[in-house]
Amino acid sequence: METQVSTLTRSSPTLSGSSTTPLCLTGGEGRGSGRRRSSGGGALIRLGSHPIGAMLHLKHCEGVWRNGTPITAVSLVAEVADLTKVTSFQNEEGAPWVVTDWQDVESWSSVIITFSDGSKGTISANDICLGGMKDTLDIYMSNARMHCDFSRSNALQAYAPDAHVFAGEYLAEKLETKAGWSFPSIDEAWLLGYQQELRDFVEAVKLDRTPLSDAVLGRSVLEVIYGAYLSAEQGQVVELGQSA
Repeated sequence: METQVSTLTRSSPTLSGSSTTPLCLTGGEGRGSGRRRSSGGGALIRLGSHPIGAMLHLKHCEGVWRNGTPITAVSLVAEVADLTKVTSFQNEEGAPWVVTDWQDVESWSSVIITFSDGSKGTISANDICLGGMKDTLDIYMSNARMHCDFSRSNALQAYAPDAHVFAGEYLAEKLETKAGWSFPSIDEAWLLGYQQELRDFVEAVKLDRTPLSDAVLGRSVLEVIYGAYLSAEQGQVVELGQSA
């Protein structure tokens, strides 16, 4: 699986998923996002947690559907970095589009997960990609391929020769300029799954059932994330416990 996030098929899929959030002059969703003490980490935990959760959930379901046993993450290798600190970036003048005030957290991360069935998942999460939020999931199978784009639907595309044309309009999350082509979301809350999340939570309470995203999944996501930080620090593969 690539996440970019990948999942589910008759034959073991390769998964891939990514979450990239360019930040316009501000620095994270809050000023505390640049400090490990207040945010727990950088792009990997703030952004990567979403595709990691999707990937773990889909592989869990695949295993249950196949043979009644969840497919889990067994090991991973990762790298993290603050790419705003590289020399070429530091020497560039007049480029205010990327946030640079990260203190002790990463602005870029990449993780490769190995699952118990031998399949792989790759996650990329960063704060340095211009052009608005990019949130995709790719599923690679032996007999098919799927690409999901949650933030750049082409159902509606807009163009303006000058940013002032759409100055008072919301076009897309984390978009640096409203000039040129953009992909305004017709129903962003639905495409990003907020309504579905709330519905599942309410139904779980009302019907006294387990939610799709339960505490076990949350723990597994954190185990992968902090396993990834350990891998990046040690420069080697990290073995995971049973919960992931």
